[in-house]
Amino acid sequence: MKTQQCCVLASALGTIIVGIALVSVSRLLLSADVVLRNLEPSFGPAVFALGVSVCFIGAIGTCGSCLSSRIALSVYGLGDLLTALAGLVLGGSLLFMANMHSIDIVQSCSLFQQSGQSSSALGKQYQESYDKMKQALQNCRRNGRAGALGLQDCGRLGRDNNGNWYQQDPRREMLSWIEAFSGCGGFCAGDVPLFGFAAPGGQATDQSSKTSLRDPCYKSLAGELQVRGSANGVIITVLSLPLVVAVCGAAWTLCYPPLRARKDYFHPADFLRTSDDDHLESDRLLSHARGTSPENSDDE
Repeated sequence: MKTQQCCVLASALGTIIVGIALVSVSRLLLSADVVLRNLEPSFGPAVFALGVSVCFIGAIGTCGSCLSSRIALSVYGLGDLLTALAGLVLGGSLLFMANMHSIDIVQSCSLFQQSGQSSSALGKQYQESYDKMKQALQNCRRNGRAGALGLQDCGRLGRDNNGNWYQQDPRREMLSWIEAFSGCGGFCAGDVPLFGFAAPGGQATDQSSKTSLRDPCYKSLAGELQVRGSANGVIITVLSLPLVVAVCGAAWTLCYPPLRARKDYFHPADFLRTSDDDHLESDRLLSHARGTSPENSDDE
């Protein structure tokens, strides 16, 4: 196997490794992260699809390098280029969107504290979800569960004024997680905890403290979104950079392919060497035909 083939084969195998890494990032970091899964839900499936595509492109490059197929190497180079660009765009987009949504939440809640109205759809959605689940908790305590520390103690009694069960709220998971993570209460404004998780400092919620107001959750949520989104965006971007190097390797082989001998072509040096060998063979045969050796004929 020639040097160029070895280099392209190594880059193709590296491409497969990058694809596996992107799939792992999608499953273990994006889809498993409650913050990114709820606030940036489109990036997990997109990175997973990108990782699978990169693995497929790497397999094509491996076959192309082993078979010296220019068509396969062309597909490999083009596929690497497209997936590299897609990875850079996804990484940069996640970095940008996470920071923008974080700023959006902070600004929206700051306006809510001043005027009682949210300036963005995202902040408004979470504030409305908190208000509905607070209604569900109050209704639960009025309808036979006065000792409930949080919604998890209410069961089916945890319904708002419209009869909606708190478990069906699409933002329940996020609000529950951020309350457990930071010990906050309320979303844009300080309020009571919904799920009875411990307050900051580890102080457990009891009957005397379950109605105590806590710091709002939006600051912790915005900070976690910014940190996690930025970190994962950088990871995706860094993983996409080796694909650009793989494109260069494929282009090298396509533009400057290894030299191949043409059919029925003889190099001049090979022709001269063949002629000398034929001349010596002719002298040997003639000498045997006369019954003398080449040495004896020289002595004579």
